[in-house]
Amino acid sequence: MNRILRARLAGAAALSAGFLAYAAAQPGTTTPAPATPATPSGTPGAAAPKKPRFHFFVGEVVEVVAAQTRFSVRETLRDGAPKVTFFAATPETTVFRGKEHGTFSDIHVNDHVTIKYGEGTGEKSAISIRITPSAKPKAPSPAPPA
Repeated sequence: MNRILRARLAGAAALSAGFLAYAAAQPGTTTPAPATPATPSGTPGAAAPKKPRFHFFVGEVVEVVAAQTRFSVRETLRDGAPKVTFFAATPETTVFRGKEHGTFSDIHVNDHVTIKYGEGTGEKSAISIRITPSAKPKAPSPAPPA
C-alpha cells in the first residue's frame, strides 16, 4: 500500500514538472509575476474597487419635502434617544405602500418606513422605500356601566 502511494506521488510530481517545463519552453509566454498585495492608497496593483454596500434603515417619517424629494426619518436608539436621518429619493427609487407600488407622494408624516439606501457623495440616496401606514387611533370604548 505504501508503494502505491509513493508511486502516485512520484507520478504527480513528474507530471507537474513536465507541465512547467512545457509552459516555459513555449515561445511568447512569460511566467506570471508574483501577486502584489493590495494597498489601500489606490496605487497600481491594488485590488478592484469593492461593490457599493447597501444599508437598511427603519423608522418613522418626521418630515417630507416634496419639492426636493427629500424626507427625514426618526429612529429610536438603544438608549432611548431619537436620531433623525435625511434621505433623498431619485427617479429610480421604488416605493411600496404595503405590497402595492406607490410614488414618493404616498409618503406621509408618521408613516413607518423601511429604507434600503446607498451612500454616495455624503448624501443617503434611497433605493427602495417600503411604507407601513401609521395605525389609526382606536375609538375609545364606552365605559362599562357602574
